[in-house]
Order: sequence, then C-alpha cells, then structure tokens
Amino acid sequence: MSNNELDQFSFYLESLSIKTNNDILVLSSHYYYNLDEISHVNAIVHTKELNHIADLHRLMSNMMKGLSNGTKFIGCFIDNKLRYKGKIGYWLLHLAESEINQYLTRKKMVNLFEKYGLQIEDITEVNGVTYFCVKKH
Repeated sequence: MSNNELDQFSFYLESLSIKTNNDILVLSSHYYYNLDEISHVNAIVHTKELNHIADLHRLMSNMMKGLSNGTKFIGCFIDNKLRYKGKIGYWLLHLAESEINQYLTRKKMVNLFEKYGLQIEDITEVNGVTYFCVKKH
C-alpha cells in the first residue's frame, strides 16, 4: 500500500472509532494465520484489497472458523462497477496483468458477507476504494 492508501485506511478506522491496540490484528500481504491468533481479538484489519485475493470464499470460510462472535472484520476492495463502464472494459484493461484482480462490486460483496453470516456495520467509498466493517454475530 502507498502512504496515501495507508492514510485513507487510517482515516477510515478513525471514523469507526477503531484505535490500534492489542485487541486488533492487522493482516497486510497475506491471509494465512493461526486460528488462535484471530480468536482473541476484537477486530481484524485486512489491508490488502480483496480484489487481489484469489479465493475469497476460502478467506471468508477461514475467517468464520476463527472469529469469535462480535469480532469485526475490516477491509477494502475496489468496486469495479464504479470505476469501469462494465465488465468488458474491466477485462480488456486487466487482460495482460499477471496479478490477481477480481471483478468485485458492492452488491457482490454484500451478498458474500451475508452468505457467511456477517452483519454489515459500514460500507464507505473513499477516493475509489470501498472500505467495509462487518461483524460476526
């Protein structure tokens, strides 16, 4: 993440009244973790855009196994519906990329959160990045 992106993420956390402390686990470049690590925190902050995660269902499934009730999962993604004029423009632009870059929309993410039983507390778009805060209940 660039300094600007980190600043935006910090601003989003502050808007949620989330302060960095011992009860928060920050995941940056990967999503492999020890389930014991995540079972004792109040919030998990995943700084990598979910568009760059190859298997979102696996990530969500693993999160649900490890999160305690009431734990918040905070992260971000690019809502490609806002950025591109449809899937064709998106695919043409990213055709040559070797990096994973999934086509995600707010609607798709809301459906995914609901499928895994996560309560949506906030979804906010800031400068082209959509930040979210969901809670296991």
